[in-house]
Amino acid sequence: NSRLRFGKPVPRGVTNVVYLILEDFANTAYQKMNLAIDKYSLDVESGDWADPCKFQACNEFSRCAVNRWSGEAECVCDAGYLSVDGLPCQSICQVQSDFCLNDGKCDVLPGKGAICRCRVGENWWYRGEHCEEFVSEPLVVGIAFASVAGFFTMALLIIYFLAKMLREQYNSEDTEDPYCSPTLQRVADDPVTAQYYRRFDDNMPQFLPHSGQSHRYSSSVFGDGFKELSNEEMRHIYQNSSLTEEEIQERLRIIRLCTRDRSFADFVQQTQVEKL
Repeated sequence: NSRLRFGKPVPRGVTNVVYLILEDFANTAYQKMNLAIDKYSLDVESGDWADPCKFQACNEFSRCAVNRWSGEAECVCDAGYLSVDGLPCQSICQVQSDFCLNDGKCDVLPGKGAICRCRVGENWWYRGEHCEEFVSEPLVVGIAFASVAGFFTMALLIIYFLAKMLREQYNSEDTEDPYCSPTLQRVADDPVTAQYYRRFDDNMPQFLPHSGQSHRYSSSVFGDGFKELSNEEMRHIYQNSSLTEEEIQERLRIIRLCTRDRSFADFVQQTQVEKL
């Protein structure tokens, strides 16, 4: 197949002229070179509507495509094939002998390109696009153990620092307000709290002058859950004229301790019941 290009616009009837020239060439070739050419197989088309790929011969590993910039037909190699120095397309496995490393086998998959089939041993293997990475089973196991150990170590460190922060926060709050969460041990160790309790214990008969009031107060304060003080209990405290303002504040602190710590409240209740 051939394609003729003219530098100037061709006149009308040039197709017939070219056909006659080719027919004459066929006759001359038959007479001079003993070469038979079927003149009826000659295909002459106008350059205005002729397909450029019709005159471009491509091998089985390529396809013809028209260059959008030049308008010329050219052979484009399929995936896994390439052309070197204008030669017909060849397999990458043949052109690049080092395409697969470490004795990997090179294959061309139609429509996908060249791939490497890597070597595999009993407890080792190669991997990667070109079989460039060596992997062994002990190495994989070691990496797995190291990853798990690192994860647990990180988790333990996070738990440790969180616990430390919570402990410091709790100690800070406890130092600022010693009455927030009292315990029996704190009452025994804290001289101020012990003093309040002793004063409350000593003056209990003055605070509860009548047995009926004592029973009502005991059942409400030391009863179910030691929750909030009722209006009646608060009124009873402030209407007792025998108590000073300091003593009233001390009793309110003791009641607050009872409402916040059940163990402390049980201890106070048991002591008051024994005295009554």
